[in-house]
Amino acid sequence: MKEVIELFKEKGLEDPFILQLEKWEKLSQEDLQELTNHFNWVVYKARQKRKCNQLTPE
Repeated sequence: MKEVIELFKEKGLEDPFILQLEKWEKLSQEDLQELTNHFNWVVYKARQKRKCNQLTPE
């Protein structure tokens, strides 16, 4: 978890809402699954973007 917090800081996010426990407590199991699905989709998009950037000559 410390490594994740460091990544947020490296990206300029000192206090991201995703690390605020009081907000997590309000979410249902369905909400958490939706967040997981969305996160996986964002990671997929980032990978695709990276692949595209690697194939494009500069």
